[in-house]
Amino acid sequence: MSDGEFQKIQESDERMFGPKGILVCGYPPPEHRFFAVFMEKAGFSDRPIIFPTNEDAGRTLKELLA
Repeated sequence: MSDGEFQKIQESDERMFGPKGILVCGYPPPEHRFFAVFMEKAGFSDRPIIFPTNEDAGRTLKELLA
């Protein structure tokens, strides 16, 4: 990643640092629990799931994942 742009995740031997987490946008609050259960069954229970809101728009990824 360079210049603050996102890049597609691909297989790599390079270790990534920072907190783990899954940011989920576009799901209304009544569907959050369903999505969390789905992710747990898919084997992602070791990562927190964060559902950012409009109020989070000015926060950094580091703040959201903290």
